[in-house]
Amino acid sequence: KQTKMQRFWLVALVLSALAIAAVAQTEAQVYHAGSGLAYENLFSAGGRHTCFINSSKLLCWGDCELNNCFPPSDDFFSVSAGYWHTCALKLPAEGLPAEAGGDIVCWGSGYALQESVPPKGKAVAINAGFAHTCAVMAADRSLRCWGYKVDESEVPGGKFAAVVSAGNRQTCAVRLEDSAAVCFTLSEGGPSWEGELGPPGGAVC
Repeated sequence: KQTKMQRFWLVALVLSALAIAAVAQTEAQVYHAGSGLAYENLFSAGGRHTCFINSSKLLCWGDCELNNCFPPSDDFFSVSAGYWHTCALKLPAEGLPAEAGGDIVCWGSGYALQESVPPKGKAVAINAGFAHTCAVMAADRSLRCWGYKVDESEVPGGKFAAVVSAGNRQTCAVRLEDSAAVCFTLSEGGPSWEGELGPPGGAVC
C-alpha cells in the first residue's frame, strides 16, 4: 500500500508535469504571437518583481508597491524588469516588427524614471538595471541609456547588436562590427568592483 507521503509525492509529480506542459504550450503561443525575433525577451526577473509576456500581453507580479507591476494594456514583444521599474518594447499594430523594433515604454517609480525619460524612436533591445536602462535603437543601432545620474557622453558610440545588459552601475553590450563585448560604467559614483571593467581577454560574443 502507498503511504500518505508516497501519495503526496505522486500528486506533486503529476502537478509538476502538468505545469511544465502548460508553460511549454504558453511559450509556443507567445513565440508565434510575438515578434519571432531571436532577441525577444519573454521573461524577466527584476530586483523586486517578475514579468512575463503571454500572447503579447504583459503579466507582472511580486513587490508592486511603486506600480512597477502594472503595465499598459498594449501588445509587447520584449520586456525587462529593473529594481523598481519596468521597460518593454511594443509590438507594432501592423504585426511582426522584424528589424524595425518597437516603441519604448517604461513604468514604475524610483530614480530610473525620475531623473530622465526614454529616448523617442524604436528599439530592438532593451534592458533595465537598478537605476538606469539602456536600449539599442533600431534606426542606427546606437546604444542609448537613461536614468539616475546618467551622462550619455559616457555611453560608447558605434553600432551594436541587439544584445544589452544593464546591472547596478555597469552595462555591457555587443559591438556589431566585430561582436566584441563592450562594458562601461555610468556616473553613479564609479565602478562597483575593483579590477578591469571589461571582459577578460577581450571576449567575443
